[in-house]
This record gives sequence, structure tokens and C-alpha cells, in this order.
Amino acid sequence: METNNQGKYEGYIWWSNQIQPDVIHGKEFDLERLKDDINPFVVEGQLWDSAVGLSVSIRYVDGKHIINCHQITDEDLNGSPMVTPEEYISHIKEVNKLCFLRYWKAEENELCEHFETLRPEKLVFVGFKAKNKED
Repeated sequence: METNNQGKYEGYIWWSNQIQPDVIHGKEFDLERLKDDINPFVVEGQLWDSAVGLSVSIRYVDGKHIINCHQITDEDLNGSPMVTPEEYISHIKEVNKLCFLRYWKAEENELCEHFETLRPEKLVFVGFKAKNKED
């Protein structure tokens, strides 16, 4: 899947030379600038472009940036039996929670007499929940 370098992302990029991630709110981020052989590198990044439903996950593993893109549908966001929303408390100061979608996959399970059971397939970032006075 192609990434969207013209989009306005929400998320964070954690560079290897920083102690806190860079928080992104409605900014472009050029994924083409991620080179495996230069420092600083991106240790971890999660980006969400709500205008086109694109989630981008970045990890640096064994000397290479691994970039996974996932197209999110309206059905995924609004409720699907195989997709559940999840929120995690954030350690980023201006962000209350990180929002994700958990995708499930039905698989035959030999421990359940070969009936299908749901197993987690992937976790996809879909933005922040900002802090407010009620939280």
C-alpha cells in the first residue's frame, strides 16, 4: 500500500536520539526521509490520517525501518464483529489515551474440539484521545 506524504497525520514519532516522542497534530510527515543507514532513526512511530483512513506503523528492527500501512474502513471505525476499539493510557503529556483497533481472526482450535475461536490478528493505531477536564 502506498503511503500518503501529502496527508495531515496525527500521532507520534520517537527518534533514537530523544527521550520523548515528537507529537504530531495535523502535520505532514515524509516517510521517504526514513533511511535505514542514517542516525537518528525512528525507534517507533504511529501515524493516523483520518481524512483518508490510513494508519502507518513504523518500527526499527535489526537495522531496518519496517513500515506497515493499513487502510481503515468506516465499518472498522463504526463497529464490526471482527474489529474492536481499544484505548491505552499514554505517557505523552498532552495526550490522555492512544486509540487502536484490534482486528480478530477466526481460526480452528484443536483445544476446543476444532471449533473456530477468535485470535488477535493485528492492532492498528487510529489517533489520540486528548486530555480534558473530566479525565
